[in-house]
Amino acid sequence: MQGHIRSFIFLALLCPLASMAQSDGPSPESVEALVPGLVSVADAACASVTTRTDATAHGLDRSAMQAMSDIDQMGDDADPAAVRSRLDKLADEVGPLDAFPMLRLHFLLGYLAGREGNVQQQAYHRAYALALTQVIEKNGRGESEEHALRPCLIANEYDWLQFRAGIDNPGDQALVNSGQYHYDVYHADLGDAKATIYFDVTDMIEQTEHALSSGTASH
Repeated sequence: MQGHIRSFIFLALLCPLASMAQSDGPSPESVEALVPGLVSVADAACASVTTRTDATAHGLDRSAMQAMSDIDQMGDDADPAAVRSRLDKLADEVGPLDAFPMLRLHFLLGYLAGREGNVQQQAYHRAYALALTQVIEKNGRGESEEHALRPCLIANEYDWLQFRAGIDNPGDQALVNSGQYHYDVYHADLGDAKATIYFDVTDMIEQTEHALSSGTASH
């Protein structure tokens, strides 16, 4: 299934931008029309995962990534009912999935909706992935601390690097403290050039530190 999800990621992020229609899915125009209304939803969802008191963004991230791993291990011929069952379990852990701000999750949900013939839901999840990408990029494309990306979940760092920037092997990564801010910094080798990409993880770090000191978080 990983190969199918990967293919859908490119469709979700690139097709609406390149006006490439699919005969068996929503048109790029119908997806693009949904994006403006979902940007605020995705923005609020990102803010929510770093302000929850019952769980930390890191804990939610781990739960979601474990679910994605479990589904990948089911293989290409996975029973859709088994996939949905695992996603239901994830929803019990992290809350409703329709607005959970994880790129890879919406790629998968859109893919499943397409397989089930639910074009409306397929369009929604494609649009949500695009809206979430805009939220992540609202300060820039990660070229400096000032223009750092805001991932809200660590999983989004890897997905943004791979499917938005085209970097499969991001190379060295370090947590860098700069004043009151914290950044995940990647030094990627692009073959004929090198790129340094900044992700602002200040909110996640502060939330985790508060949870550890107060013992209030369950994840």
